[in-house]
Amino acid sequence: MQINTSSKTVSIVALILATLALSYGAMSLLDSPISNTESATQMSPSKTSSKLNTHVSTNLSKQTIQADEMALERETFNTNILSGDDRQSQAEAPLPRLLSGYTQAGAKLDTYLEAQDVAYLDSSFYPFDPQTESILKRYATSGKMLLFDNTQAKENLLEFNKTSGDVVSDYYGTGSESAMTLATSIKLANGGIEYMVLPISISEQEESRDLTEKVKLAIELFQQEQAIKQETNTNS
Repeated sequence: MQINTSSKTVSIVALILATLALSYGAMSLLDSPISNTESATQMSPSKTSSKLNTHVSTNLSKQTIQADEMALERETFNTNILSGDDRQSQAEAPLPRLLSGYTQAGAKLDTYLEAQDVAYLDSSFYPFDPQTESILKRYATSGKMLLFDNTQAKENLLEFNKTSGDVVSDYYGTGSESAMTLATSIKLANGGIEYMVLPISISEQEESRDLTEKVKLAIELFQQEQAIKQETNTNS
């Protein structure tokens, strides 16, 4: 009876141990997925963060490239504008007709000079500023007529050891002292330049109106001479 009791006891103990073992095994199986889930949960933020960083970096790179392209386009556009501004600045501006204010004698010729498109300069402004110097050089080869008014320039020119003829000669190659000087040029067929210079003066017995009329006559003569020579150059 004792043995039987012992066998039952052993069987019960064995059954209990087996149950515990199964329970432990079940707990182990349950623990494993939880750990894996935790690991997976712990890894997901890193992977998500990595993908996010990659996405952000890619977008930033695209934005940087687009910004660089836009900057390049603006630079090219500005360069074109500047190039346009440079080309425009290099083109010669129209020659001004009045290079100075009028003297009393010059003012009497204002309407006529404007109608005939004849330029005017009071020689008493000598020495001329760089801008006027540049304009005078352009006039000398332009074929346009320029009237030097020397009526009030004598004393000023003497301070520089100059005469009115010297001033005209500086730009047209020749000149002589006079009350006024009409100067122009003609472009020749061979590419050369022929200068025409006519000193205009009046005697002490003549009046200022006579000077005005002589200037008008000189302009008409120059216009005729220019027309003849231009026609000759065209036919040659």
